[in-house]
Amino acid sequence: MQQMDASDLAAAGAFEYSPEFHRRARSLLRGLEGFPKYSQFLKDQLGGPESRLVHFVQYLVPEIEFRCGPLDGKRVLDFGCGSGASTVALAMRAKSVVAFDIDKESMDLCARRLAEHGLESQVQLLCTRSLDDVRDQIGEVDLILMCGVIEHLPITQPDLRRNIIRTLFRMLKESGYLYVYDTPNRMWPYDFHTTHMWWIPWMEPGSARAYHRAVRKGRYQDSPRITPGPRGMEQSGAWGATYWEILDYLKGENYSCLNTHPGNNRHIDYLGGSRRFRYFRYPFDFFVGLLARPFQIPITAFYPFLDNLVIVKNGAKSGRPSS
Repeated sequence: MQQMDASDLAAAGAFEYSPEFHRRARSLLRGLEGFPKYSQFLKDQLGGPESRLVHFVQYLVPEIEFRCGPLDGKRVLDFGCGSGASTVALAMRAKSVVAFDIDKESMDLCARRLAEHGLESQVQLLCTRSLDDVRDQIGEVDLILMCGVIEHLPITQPDLRRNIIRTLFRMLKESGYLYVYDTPNRMWPYDFHTTHMWWIPWMEPGSARAYHRAVRKGRYQDSPRITPGPRGMEQSGAWGATYWEILDYLKGENYSCLNTHPGNNRHIDYLGGSRRFRYFRYPFDFFVGLLARPFQIPITAFYPFLDNLVIVKNGAKSGRPSS
């Protein structure tokens, strides 16, 4: 397998994984074949132009470095790394990466992905049921990425989200960054993530009514890899999160929201823009920005997805000069 660095992959716009990797990726998605976006789920796992790997290399990592400074001297925790597309993108740039997930099958695919990129020596893989089990082993880090993670933590499991986010924040070094990306915004009445149905995010999280409605409409089905019933639909990500919810979890901590600092309260589009809402983003940023900026509210707080939301420990300023 030909190895690529970040610039090579960004220029090529694709990476060809082995047939064994393809087989494992399909196995990881077993039981999800009836989901509305199964074909996209599969593309996301692989290395083609529409994959998460290419998106993360071309867009996410440049966004992170624009807001938080170069990664080449940083130790990064990829929390909830899943099958490792974000881990590879980070490992191509960062000094070192710790990848954590609770799902062993996903972590096995992550390890295979890293090996095919020749990056396995740069990443520490940790798989346990609780972050507390390995918190001391991980130690302090410069940046924590939560990419598509918060929505999978059930709201109906008391204090789960609060405890995880507060624990992660406390693992940051002073001036470290908690970076939230690709989490659906529960303020929107449409579920962009799981069922692609109206009003699901505004129904009671984990409700039997929402679950039976989605199943009846053919927009959700139980999977052998996910808890059956309403809790499983919650774990799949149907209820997202909000900006104000995340701030509430950090109440009492010493932090600032980087997005409210001058020059940071906007989305930055690299190489033509985000794969989602690319034509919608510019007018949205402009008009919502007119309302949000006077109140020091990030534009992303109103976006369909919470993208590029950055919480800085102890109110440190951006590595990018303010403008």
